[in-house]
Amino acid sequence: QQNVDIYSFYINSTVTSRYATTIITSRVANTLNESQEIQFEVKIPKNAFISKFRMVIEGKTYDGVVKEKGEAQQQYNQAVSRGQSAGLV
Repeated sequence: QQNVDIYSFYINSTVTSRYATTIITSRVANTLNESQEIQFEVKIPKNAFISKFRMVIEGKTYDGVVKEKGEAQQQYNQAVSRGQSAGLV
């Protein structure tokens, strides 16, 4: 079990015509005194896609950037190895 406290988890969907926009917002905290990797899994329909990823860490907002899969994985691995916060979708 991971030492993570989940403070909130919200799902807000808006349907317009044939399209749905869903925003998932969660607030979690690492209760350890060291960095750790956690997973957040969401199942989406086959034809759905993720259009935005954002993390707010200690009050600072980080917006995700779309990159080639290999490059994204490499950048994520480098950040994690330095003990930095990172996200990968």
